[in-house]
Amino acid sequence: MSDITYSIVIPAYNEGHRLGSTLERVLGYVVFSDADLSSPIEEMPKLLAALAAGADIAIGWRWLRAELQTQRQSLHRQLFGRIFNALNRVILGLQFKDTQCGFKAFTRRAAQMILPLQRIERWGFDPEILFLARKFGLRVDEVAVRWGHAGGTRINPLLDGARMFQEMVRIRLNDVEGKYNGGSVVAAQAVKTLPGRPGSRTL
Repeated sequence: MSDITYSIVIPAYNEGHRLGSTLERVLGYVVFSDADLSSPIEEMPKLLAALAAGADIAIGWRWLRAELQTQRQSLHRQLFGRIFNALNRVILGLQFKDTQCGFKAFTRRAAQMILPLQRIERWGFDPEILFLARKFGLRVDEVAVRWGHAGGTRINPLLDGARMFQEMVRIRLNDVEGKYNGGSVVAAQAVKTLPGRPGSRTL
């Protein structure tokens, strides 16, 4: 295990039909990616370069450069995403342009600080990651990546919208109730046992 440089994480829910071709492409990389590879695994070096430059977490930004979009989302999904992003800003104070891009890379230290504390599994999964990163003063860089919408995922504006709102409120309540406070212990352990990062800045 000590020889491992990168780990690959592919969250999947009812997406077994996609994993065969996906795994064939990702075995040479690492990183955290959606099972449909909307952001091609070949974009991974951009995220790793951000980590090498001092970021604790690098997240894909799908809309920074229009020429990198190979297949745009429908207008209603774009609107849905913008509303979700606005709520993230108001409720959680997250100022990122794109929280939901499923293409993220973490240093080991950042992963050990954040992932054990996570409690949200669905729409709020990504905002919770970024909320915890801000809480613990980690540096998060947004990186423009190539991206193309892949069909097959359905969104119900009413049901999923209500769930998104509930999960964002749940994150805020978890923090108020002290459910993320154990991160101070995890952070201390990570700093003690892993190499430090020079020049880190907060979000």
